[in-house]
Amino acid sequence: GRVIDYDSGAIFLQEGHDLVLTAGAGIDDAYLGYRVSLASTLPEAQVFEEKRSYVIKDVRSDPNWQEWTASDPVRGWMGVPLLIGDEAIGILTTDSFGSGTYSDKDARILQTFATQVATAIHNARLYQQIQQQNQELADTLQELKTTQQELIQQEILRQTNQQLTQL
Repeated sequence: GRVIDYDSGAIFLQEGHDLVLTAGAGIDDAYLGYRVSLASTLPEAQVFEEKRSYVIKDVRSDPNWQEWTASDPVRGWMGVPLLIGDEAIGILTTDSFGSGTYSDKDARILQTFATQVATAIHNARLYQQIQQQNQELADTLQELKTTQQELIQQEILRQTNQQLTQL
């Protein structure tokens, strides 16, 4: 069984002044790319900005909740920040179609998992940066080799021309 009961879950990552739904389980792929402004009062923005967990036992009673569609079945919601040290890089959320599902204990468990997710994302980003830097170094080395060959050819031509003029 699951440690935390959920009907759907999502990872939102920061892009500029927004959180962007980047991955999810139990979520229609059409929602991937959905953006939440960090300037909004939506719970997602509050979790990110305040760097703390947020549990809504019944979304119908939360004035900041915004339903995705008129038939949105979500009733319980929980969000925790994805933290690297003290820096938030995004949030992890879970939804429940029943109200009263989540507790502060669930939020602590989800936060533990979110720490592992944040570390994995951070490591993947570092690996990607290293790969990009390695490619840039390889490209620069190739340019240097090409330039070196051109300089050698120019020097050979210069010496050949000099020898010819001395004849």
